[in-house]
Parts: sequence; C-alpha cells; structure tokens
Amino acid sequence: MNTMALSMPWTATVEDTIGVLRSGVEFEAVHYLYVVDEQRKLVGVLSLRQLLVVDGTKVLRDLMRPEPLSAHVLEGRAAVAATMVRYELLCLPITETDGRLLGVVTIDDVLDAIKDEAAEDLLGMAGLAPEERLSDPMLGSARRRVLWSLLNLLTALAACAVVGFFEGSIEKVVALATFMPVVAGLGGNSGTQSLSLMIRALARDELEPGTRARAVLRQLGVGLLVGAVAGAITGVIVTLTKGNPWLGLVLFLAMVINIAIGALVGASVPLLLLRLRLDPALGSGILVTGLTDSLGFLSFLGLATLMMSHLVS
Repeated sequence: MNTMALSMPWTATVEDTIGVLRSGVEFEAVHYLYVVDEQRKLVGVLSLRQLLVVDGTKVLRDLMRPEPLSAHVLEGRAAVAATMVRYELLCLPITETDGRLLGVVTIDDVLDAIKDEAAEDLLGMAGLAPEERLSDPMLGSARRRVLWSLLNLLTALAACAVVGFFEGSIEKVVALATFMPVVAGLGGNSGTQSLSLMIRALARDELEPGTRARAVLRQLGVGLLVGAVAGAITGVIVTLTKGNPWLGLVLFLAMVINIAIGALVGASVPLLLLRLRLDPALGSGILVTGLTDSLGFLSFLGLATLMMSHLVS
C-alpha cells in the first residue's frame, strides 16, 4: 500500500482539486480521485476525466460515485489482487476498520503480488519453502526438505505395498508389470491438472464455499471422459499387440478408474488442506502423486486379479 493516495474532501470544488493537482505534489497513481468526509472516511470516487469536463464550481459530493470498491487494511494480498483483477481496476483504495482512507494499492503492486503467490504455490506443491533459494547453505536446504521427502517415501512405500500384495498376479501375467507405469503416469497427470486448476481458482478467490463440491464433481466428470478416451485407445492397442482382449479390457477399466480418481484427488486435496487451515498448495503435489499411484496400482492389479482366469487362458 502507498499512503500517497489522491484524495480530497467532499466539500471541495473541481477547481480546488485541479489546483492541488497543479501544485506539484506527487501522488501515487492519479487514475482516480478518492473523496473523503470530515473524518477522512472514504465516501466516493471520481475519474480524473470527469474533472476536466465539468464546471469548476461543482462540488465533489455532487459528482462522486458513492460507495466505491475498497479493501480493508488487514486483507491478504491474494484477496486484494483478486478484487482488482475481477473488476479490472488500476488501483484500489485501502481503508481502516472505521472506513478511514489509508492509502492505495496499484496494479503494478498487484502484478508483483500475483507473481510472488504463483511462485509460492509452485514451490509449495513440491514441498519447498517459499524462502528457499539455489544459493542457500546445503544443510539448511536439506533440513527444510527432509520432512517432505519422508512423506514422499511413505507414499511410495504404500504404493509398493499395494504392488507387493499382487505379486502372485504379476508372476502369472508378467505383461501387467509392463503397463503399470502407464496407468500410474496418466493418473498422476490427471491429478496434477485438477490440482493446478483448483489451486489457481482458490488463489484467485473464484470458488465460493457453496460451489466447491460442484467443482470437484465437475473434475471427476472430466476425468471419467478423459479416462474413457485414453483407456479405449490403450485397450485397442493392447488387444492388437498382445492378442488378449481381456487384458485390453483390464487396461481400459483401470485407466478410466485411475484417471477419474486422479482428477477427484487433485481437486479434493487443496480443499482438504484449506479445511485444516493449511496452505492449499503445501505439499499437495506429493500427496496427489502418492494417492494416485497407490489407487492406480490397486485398481489395475485388482481388476487383473479378478479376471485372472481370462488372462492366463
């Protein structure tokens, strides 16, 4: 926030205001004139173009647009940025609890904030602290990363446990091992896509609490459609190359399930973290990857086990 906001009392005239502008006083972003009352409470706004086309004796109170958009001084920068982007504002006045004008935030400040938020979200998804730099001491960087690495290890071990449970099925049909990375990879990609969309929507304050469940269900629907297309193509290829339509069916069903699960998990994890009062991006990439891997292997190998009599015949 810059405290040099262009403001005038509502009893001032247009001529008074133009005189202040010509006085040489430097204001931050003279796109709008903010009108205040005797207690410096924000009561209206005018564009500078209006001042140039009206009678100089006109009083600002008669010209201003009342109840202008503003932000509270304690609002987070993401909320302020979302308001300015939503209403395409060049600047936004900042007020105290009692409505007193304190300053203004300009669009260039907002762009800096958006870049910082995007960088923090990107690092948070990977389990990195926003303050970490390439030049940081190795010991400090390792200490900050080790907890997330251990969490990643736990999710990887969970996926290994799922695979280990179906070792017998893999021994009978070795081709299952060949296609495991395909199922897991597409499920992880689906999860990352939904995760990125959800984090961006939350950062821009585009999701009202009442619409979040509908957004998750929409991502689930998208996952089912994408899974059906990718699964059908994969199933046909596997049927033609391996000569076993049952294996193709297993791949088709597994990919539909896992891509849909990936979309569901990717959309749900940020909301769960938000519900726990944590940063929605914090380590979400690790959680989504771990869950989609485990659930993907479970669906693929579980279906293969149920159809084993057809796969080995």
